[in-house]
Amino acid sequence: MPEKAIEEIEAIGQMVMDSSVAVFTSVSAGYIIWMLRGGSLLITFRASLAVCRSFDPLPVLDSYSRATGNDEFLEALVSS
Repeated sequence: MPEKAIEEIEAIGQMVMDSSVAVFTSVSAGYIIWMLRGGSLLITFRASLAVCRSFDPLPVLDSYSRATGNDEFLEALVSS
């Protein structure tokens, strides 16, 4: 084989290798970003669940109805 043909084959091989590295790096970075985004959404959702479960709004609503003098306030909230 002529040397020129060998150099062309080596150049094509190097180009394929460089392209493979670029694609692998891009896919890996995209996957990591996607996982971080999904993880942050999951953490936010989990954090909001914990707050909702530990907070009881009835005492707050009861104190509001007593302060305004409207005894039917809680009943109106439930019936609507």
